[in-house]
Amino acid sequence: MFGYMKGEYGGSAFLIVYLIFTRLLAIPAMTAEWTLGRETRKGPIGALTTIWGAKWGKRIGALIVFTLVYPQPWRDNLIRISVGCEDADDIVSEFESALTAV
Repeated sequence: MFGYMKGEYGGSAFLIVYLIFTRLLAIPAMTAEWTLGRETRKGPIGALTTIWGAKWGKRIGALIVFTLVYPQPWRDNLIRISVGCEDADDIVSEFESALTAV
């Protein structure tokens, strides 16, 4: 359905711009985050505390961690609803049946 809607409403222009910005911004940011983690040998909060000091490092590191952790249950529930499963065991069985069908 995504491909159909993208073609019908002209979303391919957005997709091209999105992919360009992903390569220009997200990949260098991810590389910088990996480099920072390896250099300091700490987690996100500790690494940013080392670079920016205790006040701002803890705040920005916690913001990064919580923006990744907090929406996870919502995404899991959305996936569960979209595949039509009642509980987590149904999701596993649906996934396994999809893998064996391939």
